[in-house]
Amino acid sequence: MAPKAALSIAVLSAVLFGAGSASAEPLSGADLVRELSGNTLTGFNGSLWFSEYHAPDGRVLGNNGGRQNQDSCWKVRGDAVCYYYPSTRPGGESQRTEFCWHLERVGSDGYKVTLVGRSAGGIARLEPGSRGHTDNGRAWVCDALISRRGTGHAEARLSAASSP
Repeated sequence: MAPKAALSIAVLSAVLFGAGSASAEPLSGADLVRELSGNTLTGFNGSLWFSEYHAPDGRVLGNNGGRQNQDSCWKVRGDAVCYYYPSTRPGGESQRTEFCWHLERVGSDGYKVTLVGRSAGGIARLEPGSRGHTDNGRAWVCDALISRRGTGHAEARLSAASSP
């Protein structure tokens, strides 16, 4: 990891979690819906920076790992928030990749994030509103995408009708 990235992570951690020891409070599904819907979660997980607006209709607007979200969605399942991102396989076959995360509140607007079924995790901060994230006039619907979900960390095929 580059020294600048390591320093950025250290600064973000200090801002989110403060210098003292903060206890992490697991969030229920109802908490996740209430806190995420209509707001932006910005942070770092593994090697990816992200900033994603959680639209109340289930769309995710913003960026993840430096890539603009297009046709991405979110949904709370149990006590985890799941994200559905498009991907293309060799040969042009469309897939939907799913990632589900547990969030634990640390402080008033900080979160520890952990990938369901894995020890991988990161940190994030909740910011009010969309923070300027937009669909650039290209709206999409998430119902068909989310109905083809897998479990935890999986991929689900898209039908040709729901492919972009």
